[in-house]
Amino acid sequence: MMNSFGDILSKNSFNSPVMKTVQATVVVEVGNEALVHFFGKPILEYAQIGYIKNNTLAIACLSSMAAQEIRMKEKEILAFIKAKVPAVKIDKIRYLS
Repeated sequence: MMNSFGDILSKNSFNSPVMKTVQATVVVEVGNEALVHFFGKPILEYAQIGYIKNNTLAIACLSSMAAQEIRMKEKEILAFIKAKVPAVKIDKIRYLS
């Protein structure tokens, strides 16, 4: 009998390289969703989640004003991401310009 993809994924450890990659991709998507939630869709023209590495979320910002606004909502953004992806551990946000 063939197992579903979901069954295969649920049996693998969250520490496997594949699962870490899947989780990182989901975090980027949810992070961009958080930016839109707090600032509206136009924010994506000036800032987007780039990646997560070593428990640090990297946000690419084309505008210092956008970076400043995101800094003011940093705790709320991280809480939004952690609510949707409970297994993720993010300690800080790094701003890339």
